[in-house]
Amino acid sequence: MHLSPTIFVADLNIFGYTMREFMVDGGTCLVAVTVGVVANVIGYKIMRRAVNDASIPKLADGLVAGLVGLLCFLLGLTLNDARENYIRAIQSATEEALQCRLMYQDFSVLAKLNNGEQSAKAQSLAVEYVQNVIDHEWPQLGESTPRLNEKAGILLTQMRLALNPTGGTFLSTRTWTGLGTVEHLRESRLRFAMEQSPNGFWIIIAILLALSCALMGSVAPTKMRLVLIATFCLGIGVVCVLIDEYEKPYGGWIAIDAQSIFLPSEMSAAIPPA
Repeated sequence: MHLSPTIFVADLNIFGYTMREFMVDGGTCLVAVTVGVVANVIGYKIMRRAVNDASIPKLADGLVAGLVGLLCFLLGLTLNDARENYIRAIQSATEEALQCRLMYQDFSVLAKLNNGEQSAKAQSLAVEYVQNVIDHEWPQLGESTPRLNEKAGILLTQMRLALNPTGGTFLSTRTWTGLGTVEHLRESRLRFAMEQSPNGFWIIIAILLALSCALMGSVAPTKMRLVLIATFCLGIGVVCVLIDEYEKPYGGWIAIDAQSIFLPSEMSAAIPPA
């Protein structure tokens, strides 16, 4: 089943867009524009020395086309990979939320059977786990150094201990398996949060951008040419910002909304108001 990533986005989390994030994103675009404009001016000063060689401008135009094509290809490929990672993060979180809801329902049924006390405890632990994921683990995954919340892991262990005495029924077996699935999907969340492009990749992008703009210096950098080059570089900077946002599925202004995924009505009613 195809899931639209906009279903679980926290309504373009503008209010969660901190000044630090604004400065980082704005700085990325500013650096891209500065690199392009400065490289173009330097390129013109170097290439005007070969003004008598008519083959230089033609060669430069061919190289510009190749470098710009390579730059766009690399950014397009990276943007696609980042978006795929973002969608997989949504699908993983949706599957984890489904397992939590099934466990909550199974614990409710088991609580009415022959192991009421243990299963009722496990049911309350399932609610506490979901609340912990929303309030604590999700924000920690959105930090610059993503990490899982220790208490969430402890709650899963406590659910196993509470469930273990209920063995022997289909529901208890399914719930035990579901706990293992939740533990696996929880680790997957950390992996999705850590899948980011290395710094070396961005250095290569900056070099390709600088070389492309420098080779455009075969013609004198008039104000209009510099404006057009700055616009091109700004577009490259915006794409870089978008890649960075997709690589942060649990933070930023297109973050996945944990509450809309993990809180169905039956579990929401079980969580006491803050």
